[in-house]
Amino acid sequence: MGGGVYADAYWSDVLHLSNTDPRLVGQTLRLNFIADGISLATGDVVSDARTQVSAIGTNIADNSGHFAQSIAGTELNYNGFSSYGWDSLTQNADGTRSGTFHLDIPIVPDGGYIWGDPGSFYYRVQDTSDVSGLTASAADPSGFVSITLPDVGNVTPESLGVSVTFASGITSPDLQAAAVPEPASLVLFGVGSLGMAGLAYRRRRGVAASGVDHLP
Repeated sequence: MGGGVYADAYWSDVLHLSNTDPRLVGQTLRLNFIADGISLATGDVVSDARTQVSAIGTNIADNSGHFAQSIAGTELNYNGFSSYGWDSLTQNADGTRSGTFHLDIPIVPDGGYIWGDPGSFYYRVQDTSDVSGLTASAADPSGFVSITLPDVGNVTPESLGVSVTFASGITSPDLQAAAVPEPASLVLFGVGSLGMAGLAYRRRRGVAASGVDHLP
């Protein structure tokens, strides 16, 4: 008896740079993310398991057609494991994988996602997993790693005296000295041998309810 699970979730937010230092205008703001627990397969047969993470962002109020985009993914099937778009991808002791990826948003002269706020940026991160087989599970909770400026030595904005704040109230990942924060995440689980549909669950740690869109 076959089965599987499909789940899709996203979070979005608006981040603000405290000023538009002339050294930054025309440069790039890089959002660095991590996805954990990718493509875990158990049991006798897994016919197919896919995980994809994607991110979009803009520094332009009239954002039609001006979104920066980044996509990374994995696939596990009878032919083996394949991946694309990751900055790094490592295998964990439990057989899952952890991957890092980034989104580069151009800092536009006189830009600003919010009118009158040239240091405002919109971004959205989406997790999608699709697993089928006799007994299978998958998890890909995503979270921030850091925010950097790759065009000026890949330093953090804070190192240049530019603070980063979020409309949702989360803390800049650059200021987190301990564990990687997870402003939003997605965990999927399915037991195909029992014909169960599965469960999609999103954790939020340290994120205010306002200003964050999500799909359960």
